Amino acid sequence: MAWNLTAEFTETCSCNMLCPCWYGVQELMVMDQGWCASAWLLRVQQGSADGVDLSGRTVAIALDFPGPTLYDGNGTARIYLDDGANADQRRELEAIFQGTRGGPMEILGGLVTKWLPTQAAKIVETLAVDGVGMVAFSGFPQGKKKSQIVFVPEDAKAFRKIAKKMGLDISKSKTGFLLQGEDKTGALSRAFGKLAKKKINVTAVDAVASGAGRYGAVLWVKQKHVDKAAKALGAK
Repeated sequence: MAWNLTAEFTETCSCNMLCPCWYGVQELMVMDQGWCASAWLLRVQQGSADGVDLSGRTVAIALDFPGPTLYDGNGTARIYLDDGANADQRRELEAIFQGTRGGPMEILGGLVTKWLPTQAAKIVETLAVDGVGMVAFSGFPQGKKKSQIVFVPEDAKAFRKIAKKMGLDISKSKTGFLLQGEDKTGALSRAFGKLAKKKINVTAVDAVASGAGRYGAVLWVKQKHVDKAAKALGAK
């Protein structure tokens, strides 16, 4: 059956920096740890499959590959859907991301030998229902069994109140930098250059293009360098 999706897509993995598997070249797809733990997040803006509207759904996928390269397959994965998805949407999204509907996801499906039962994830949906907006959020694996989600809320106090109600284990707040602007070659390199001149290392960064000529990124440095970095970047 034909399907189509337009979504914001964020991917991260256990490799130190850029995920080498996106090169699609076996010789370059060397996993830093000898294995790969990866997390995907898709916020579907519009889409449909077999007449089922998929707009507005949130999909997360946790993947584990024993290595030594992605081509060796034998992966284990689980799909997480926001609990607002109805039975038809769940059926179609499972089929798409497990690769049985064909298309690019069929490649991923061929590398996964064990799909764990799909689960409904309530975190994002609960925050939305309670009116807690996000400036940004991302997720990444911690070892092979756990994941960490980084939330950058519009209202930190309201977020902590809801997180406590949900029983989430929230760490101490940290300060990062939100970068936004015109999506063009070298957009982030200028920010990196300013920090490099001040000898400030970037500890993590998540960036995404909106598809409308704009980009956004959340950049992190060591907390002891936050003030220095803010001055270098001209942060408001």
